[in-house]
Amino acid sequence: MQHFLQQLEEIQQILDAGGVLSNYDDTCCGKEFIDLFCTGKISLGDIILQLSLDGTQLFQDKAFDYWIYIFIIHNLSLNLCYQKSFVIPDGFIPGKPDLLKLFLFLGLYHISALQCKGFKYFDSFRNILVPDAKLILALLTADGPAMSSIAQMVRHNGKHGCRQLCTLPGRHRAEDSHYNPAMLKLHNYAVVRYDHNDVSFWELHDYHQNVLIQYYQGLESICIAWNPT
Repeated sequence: MQHFLQQLEEIQQILDAGGVLSNYDDTCCGKEFIDLFCTGKISLGDIILQLSLDGTQLFQDKAFDYWIYIFIIHNLSLNLCYQKSFVIPDGFIPGKPDLLKLFLFLGLYHISALQCKGFKYFDSFRNILVPDAKLILALLTADGPAMSSIAQMVRHNGKHGCRQLCTLPGRHRAEDSHYNPAMLKLHNYAVVRYDHNDVSFWELHDYHQNVLIQYYQGLESICIAWNPT
């Protein structure tokens, strides 16, 4: 359970000495984790969690869908944290709920309470009592359909990934209805109306303007349409 933060300590020493990381081989190498550790927002004794959600098919004819969500402990080393004995099942969701977040609420509420109040435990490795440990929900991962529900985005058959937050159009292969939120234009890519130039993170601001107006204009177009097409 000391692996993650020990790695962060070693990374901090390398960076303080003016060096650079020679290998990015774990989540602790991410800039966000390093910054949180250097500013003291992550400390030795904290628990770093990842929530992962995915659907599974139970029957051959796919008559019934099932969702499973689990917690992964990133304090452990890579050769341990993804092993079955260390993966924590959190819940199961039957069917196709419109709002997966409603089913995740209970577990997230418990984590939120521990984040606000803290908790204590005895660390037998260091032989000390950790009085104010924190739970840190660092990552939320899911497949495409689950993530679109959690993030309130459209699925892969929607031209615009966000319904109300951004008008950035996706890209797709010729005669393919699956859109990908690719900001960079692929080489030799010439699909009409989707071959816009590369979009930088700074330019995303332009796609966030007048979103509400465009949303209502699109809604009005749907209301006056005379057939489903």
